[in-house]
Order: sequence, then C-alpha cells, then structure tokens
Amino acid sequence: MGLFSRGKGQSGRERKAMREHLDELDDLRRKQLGELGQATMDMARAGRFDRSLLSSKASEVVKTDRESDLIARLGKAVLGDGT
Repeated sequence: MGLFSRGKGQSGRERKAMREHLDELDDLRRKQLGELGQATMDMARAGRFDRSLLSSKASEVVKTDRESDLIARLGKAVLGDGT
C-alpha cells in the first residue's frame, strides 16, 4: 500500500514515513531560514543587498512550507486527526 493509497487505512509504517517526511521538511525549512538570515546579515554588513538572491532563498522556504502544508493536510484527510 502506498503512502496515500486508499483502502482500509494506512499502516503504522506509512504513518511513520509521513511523520518522518514532515520532520525532514521541518529540518530543511530551518536550514533554509538560517541561510536566508545569514545571507541577509552578510549583505547588511557589506552595505549591498542582492534582491534576486534573497528572493530566490525566500522562494525556497515558501516551497518547503507549501510541501509541508500539503502533506500535513493530506495526512489529516487520509489518516484522520491522529497524525
């Protein structure tokens, strides 16, 4: 049975895989936010801002947030509120 397959419900293994993926996304988001903050601080020290780079890094964070939100919503829909 796949991670989001339909049927009798999700196995404990599938629920665990979903939670682990959400944890990985949370770790990735924290790393991305740290990199964004560091880039901002470095640019502030230099007195020059690269808006394109900051925008690109912020977009990465938004993509990770959206993926995490989607998986969390799907998990609740498939697994119920016990995720």
